[in-house]
Amino acid sequence: MEMDEKYGIVTPAVYHGANNLIKIMAGIAVVMFGCIYLFIRLSIIPNFWSLYILVIPIALSLAKLKRNPEGTSEISGQSTVWYAYYGSLASLYIIPALQLVIL
Repeated sequence: MEMDEKYGIVTPAVYHGANNLIKIMAGIAVVMFGCIYLFIRLSIIPNFWSLYILVIPIALSLAKLKRNPEGTSEISGQSTVWYAYYGSLASLYIIPALQLVIL
């Protein structure tokens, strides 16, 4: 967020601020896991139970953002929270694929 503000780039993080962004991201995560649960219960998708492990990195990334919204990586100038959050989103595709192949 610091680099975005420094160069005048208006991102959701800059526009809404850290606290509101945490609420938005948490809401999206609740809806996402709620839909996964519902779709599994309705047999729309197979039982991808392994997806629920993603609750951990998403919750930890939101907690870290809450504790230190200004913390950034030396390499990119971005918050390390984004790496965990986007990695979790990418894992929404990777984990079910692995579950199908392995099990």
